[in-house]
Amino acid sequence: EEIAKEERLLDTLKQSFHNAQTRELKRQQGFFLEDTRGFIDEKFRAWLDDAKSRVFWLCAGPGMGKSVAMAHLCKQFKEHVLAVHFCQHNIVETGRTKRILLSLAYQLAQKLTWYRAKACEIAAEIKS
Repeated sequence: EEIAKEERLLDTLKQSFHNAQTRELKRQQGFFLEDTRGFIDEKFRAWLDDAKSRVFWLCAGPGMGKSVAMAHLCKQFKEHVLAVHFCQHNIVETGRTKRILLSLAYQLAQKLTWYRAKACEIAAEIKS
């Protein structure tokens, strides 16, 4: 029964993730030019070494290369990246707070069993 609950939760969360995020990650990785943006690797390594910080948040103006940089980090440091979300200016839904949070929650639930169990527990409390 617990496994069935977890599967239902994952199905609900997956609706917000869509394969579009995976496709966008692969698409953006294709734009990365080797030997560019070395500073982002340095920043990411510094973040990994900072025990106080659990979120790497990359923000900059439009067209600055955030998506390409994050796609590169996802590939370069895949064992350290648990979740990523790409907002796209031409797809309004990708920038909605609910979509972002559910997308991240789905990815975390896929990779962290303790997170999935806690999410199921909270979902059960909300329903009762």
